[in-house]
Amino acid sequence: MTENEEESTCICCGRCCRKKFLVDRGAGPIVVASDVYCDCYDVEEGECGCYNDRFVVASWCLNREQMVDQRAVPSDCPYAAGIEGYVGPVEATQEELEAYHERHKR
Repeated sequence: MTENEEESTCICCGRCCRKKFLVDRGAGPIVVASDVYCDCYDVEEGECGCYNDRFVVASWCLNREQMVDQRAVPSDCPYAAGIEGYVGPVEATQEELEAYHERHKR
């Protein structure tokens, strides 16, 4: 599949644009999705504000391979489709979100 074909599978849900963090719920670290979106993501519009130039404007933005390697896309994301054993981020609990926000106060 070419890069353009892979890109076309994106459903533009924005879940990969949420900031992630690791927590240990007793069985080792897992990737957890926060309620905080990337600065470039427009929550009201439901899209990235710099999508076409995202790798220039947002140097932290991951390509498809990096997103899968770092478990940054949800398990039901088309980017992860067909990857046996793939486990994407889980939703953070309220307690985990509060701790995340406390650590990241500006």
